[in-house]
Amino acid sequence: MSHRDRRIVFATDCEGPAVRNDNALETASLTIPDGLRLFEQLSKFDDYTARVRHRPAYNIGDTLRLLAPFLKAYDVTDASLTDLIQQRRLAWIPDAKVNISNLRKERIPVFQITVSYRPFAKHVARLLGVRSEFVYCTPFALDKYTMSNPEVKRLKQIASVIADLPKIPELPPNDTRHMKLPKAFRDIEHLVWGEMAEHLPCSSKMLREIRTMGGQNKVNAVDDIAARTHVEPRYLFFLGDSITDVEVLEDVDRKGGVAISFNGDSHAVNAARYCCWGNSALVTGLLALIVKRQGGHSLRKFVESRGDRRTVAGDSSLINVYDTLSRKAWGVAHRDSVPLAERVGESKKYRMLNRGTLKGFKNP
Repeated sequence: MSHRDRRIVFATDCEGPAVRNDNALETASLTIPDGLRLFEQLSKFDDYTARVRHRPAYNIGDTLRLLAPFLKAYDVTDASLTDLIQQRRLAWIPDAKVNISNLRKERIPVFQITVSYRPFAKHVARLLGVRSEFVYCTPFALDKYTMSNPEVKRLKQIASVIADLPKIPELPPNDTRHMKLPKAFRDIEHLVWGEMAEHLPCSSKMLREIRTMGGQNKVNAVDDIAARTHVEPRYLFFLGDSITDVEVLEDVDRKGGVAISFNGDSHAVNAARYCCWGNSALVTGLLALIVKRQGGHSLRKFVESRGDRRTVAGDSSLINVYDTLSRKAWGVAHRDSVPLAERVGESKKYRMLNRGTLKGFKNP
């Protein structure tokens, strides 16, 4: 089979592989008093709810569902979020635009699957050159909900309480079956599911109706992409970087696809077959280009050689991408060849370099 006959499909997360921004975190920080702390608490609460509590009908990545009522209480509207996104500078991962351009030149369809709210996801996709109908994301339609003044007041109180609670610790990437639930988690659980979901009408409606694009919903999105494109599983690439990508990384790998983490957290690295790290997004697209032009056997050879240039010799297009990439710090590993601790260590180092500024994000 020639490279022209290989129908490759490339599906990627948005925040992490393309941009450094965390739009929900930034939005909370800019619109809610102590919003950064509130978001961080809800994010950890989300992890425990999905991976330890195993709450029915709960999806990893539902932080954005939990955050929505608080945004509504603090007067965030569909238009104001769009304005905020337009006003703020996007912090691009180096070579992210060039990477997508390289894939499109090879006629590789690029899809974006992200937990981000729709206005942000569509904004990034447009600037990347990803078609609007190829974007899967979390809907954002706060204007359709009506919240009473008493509920607004109570939600502001709840937001303050959650922010003031002790910090919820981070979960390990592996077995969490016997994890003890911290008191702060139980306190937030009572406020969210005991009060907001049961006794605050607008919040209850929002928590029932909003569906985030994370966890199992990302799996569903990839299944939809496969059906739309009729691609063979082995030629379907998915690129992720966080805990919200674990289920889809595992599912793509199980079905014979190419599951890649890029500057991933420990959860994503543990779930992916191929692990990439570095200061350039080009390494992720290079893997797809290798399969497109030379086949899956060449991908395994390239990765197991730790990215030796000689493994792409004879193809000027691949050499050009490789030589551009070689001027940056980067690496690639197969999970069967490199210990998890090494893969996690390298990924976390570059994750901090490329997304670490978010740790210091403060209210203006």
